[in-house]
Amino acid sequence: METAAAIHSGVCKDNTDPIKAMVVFVKPVFHTSSKADKEPQSSPTHSPNIVGTRNELVPIGLILYLPVQDNNSEHSNSTAREPDQYFELSDSSPARNREKPNLSQAEARLVADEHLTKCGFLISNKFFVELAKPQQWVSTLHMEVLVSLLSRRLRTTLENHRSAFVDPWFTSHLQAKFRAFNAAKVKSRVRWSEDMQRFIKGSKTEWFKDINTIYAPMIWNDCHWVGLSINLGIWSVEILDLNTDLYDDAKVKRCIEPVVNLLPHLIQRYCTPEFSENHGLQPFGWSRIDGIYKNLRSGDCGPVAMKFLEIQASDKLPDKMAEITDKHVDAFRRQYAMDIYKQCVCPLYSSNVFD
Repeated sequence: METAAAIHSGVCKDNTDPIKAMVVFVKPVFHTSSKADKEPQSSPTHSPNIVGTRNELVPIGLILYLPVQDNNSEHSNSTAREPDQYFELSDSSPARNREKPNLSQAEARLVADEHLTKCGFLISNKFFVELAKPQQWVSTLHMEVLVSLLSRRLRTTLENHRSAFVDPWFTSHLQAKFRAFNAAKVKSRVRWSEDMQRFIKGSKTEWFKDINTIYAPMIWNDCHWVGLSINLGIWSVEILDLNTDLYDDAKVKRCIEPVVNLLPHLIQRYCTPEFSENHGLQPFGWSRIDGIYKNLRSGDCGPVAMKFLEIQASDKLPDKMAEITDKHVDAFRRQYAMDIYKQCVCPLYSSNVFD
């Protein structure tokens, strides 16, 4: 900068034009020529006495002249005033400090990392990014929130059809209980959780009386989500699997055994005897639905399984499942994320935001 200041000083002394010059300096460029006969070059924008000789590293200052009209000295012979400021153009110059936005308390909460919904879910902003991103694996929490979303969205239809969605805990509980149940000598003494008892015979969720069809997501081997449509009246389970090539029938049988084998025992123990008298403890029948959308990508199984259950539970024709494409999957994943944010997060702060 000392060299650059010297250049500027020289130029200003020689400048008698009433049109002022604003001098802008760039970061020094170093001359590294090793030729012995290289002559210094001069130009209107370079001072001839600052170019180094052989093997020297000497800064070459570049001066940019930006004419500025001096209204006070127009057509005057007075000496032009030196500019008050100089601007150094450098890639390494620090960025200008910016003031942080002053958010209201409601706005700050809206962009917070986590949100505690009225349904009791603690969900983060990352939750929505993961749900909306194609081929991104989803967690059990994603599936629980999706079940809650669809239960509210299809409430009237579910009541008319005597059906209900249930969280993944239902199938997970059956999977966890299966080995101990099989090992029990007196199976009628096996204890079941209070959540299971309330779901089977609740005030508004009594099986067979209020609920005849159960829509449940289920995960196989902790890596593959499927949808189950459990029809209590006809003692059968329909499996909505987006990629039937992953599991052959033998593997599917092992995966679905906890559900089809334990349901009869639960019905016999907690439901009115008349509903099980025709089947006793016979396992539920099961089948995989053919002709539906096949997803060959990884990471989409959770949202697709929920979309299958949504179509199955609504008044839409089951053929709609065959019309789904990969682009549709990308779209409804984003839509699910936006719907959850709108219904679960925005109401938490809307009254304060619009005050």
